[in-house]
Amino acid sequence: MYMKCGSLNEGSLVCEKLDVKNLISQDPMIAGCGMHSLGKDAGRYFYGMVETGFKPDKVTFVAVLSACSRAGLVVKGRKIYDQMTEECAIEPRMEHYACVVNLLSRSGSLQEAREIAKPMPLTPNACVLGALLNACRVYKLPVLWRQQPPTFSARIRKLWQAICFSLSLLLQMAGEMILQVRGFLPSRRV
Repeated sequence: MYMKCGSLNEGSLVCEKLDVKNLISQDPMIAGCGMHSLGKDAGRYFYGMVETGFKPDKVTFVAVLSACSRAGLVVKGRKIYDQMTEECAIEPRMEHYACVVNLLSRSGSLQEAREIAKPMPLTPNACVLGALLNACRVYKLPVLWRQQPPTFSARIRKLWQAICFSLSLLLQMAGEMILQVRGFLPSRRV
């Protein structure tokens, strides 16, 4: 709770005073540091946890990869991803792919991000596709986006259709509320 609110010192103190330290107490520290772009601190908690004998799980790796992505720690993020897949033998899930693709895309390594996203055994979700699309926009590389497999474009179209549908529903609801308010105002002499 302290970490989410930005009270990093208090969160750290509470965590240090715990009698029993485990993944449940350490993961929020890593995630909280990541939320506030403190990737180096998240890495420090992560490696400290590993040194004390805790085996990180898939949730821990999502937290630390996300922290590396937000802080722009590309080398550390790649190293942690390799550690996850090779040393810990954890099969990457969509969340892990999204963090790594986002990490690489933000750093300008779009070709490498694309190479990770292309052979994914899972269908890329909005996070993965959004990271690639945003990087293409930021680095002004529409050609790279056009080289994506047709399934990427189809997935983006489906997401865009869902967004447009949601926005049209919101606008319709807002319009109905405006009509209700307008009908209410004359009776109140406003």
